[in-house]
Amino acid sequence: MRLLDQRDCSQEGIGLRPNLDTRNGLMLMSHIHHLMKSEGVTDIRQAVHRGALERLSPILMTALSAGLALIPLALAIGKPGSEIQTPMAIVILRFGSRDSEVK
Repeated sequence: MRLLDQRDCSQEGIGLRPNLDTRNGLMLMSHIHHLMKSEGVTDIRQAVHRGALERLSPILMTALSAGLALIPLALAIGKPGSEIQTPMAIVILRFGSRDSEVK
């Protein structure tokens, strides 16, 4: 059995990033659906606009807290367990902040 190397761990980080983005998108779509079904918003454009305004703050807070939680892992170079956690945290921080906000 071979030991994990940094490439394996960083690839795992690349695989985790779309899951976080998908969760945020599902939260937004769920709220738009709620606006149309429960609150009687009939115009899809109005529902999307209102949903985006109402859910932007919680989605940004979730993304910010996830990013801030990864900073200690990214800076823990040379500590026990960091050979697995550090590359993964760096990949998620680097590509996550760039890619998910652009979409």
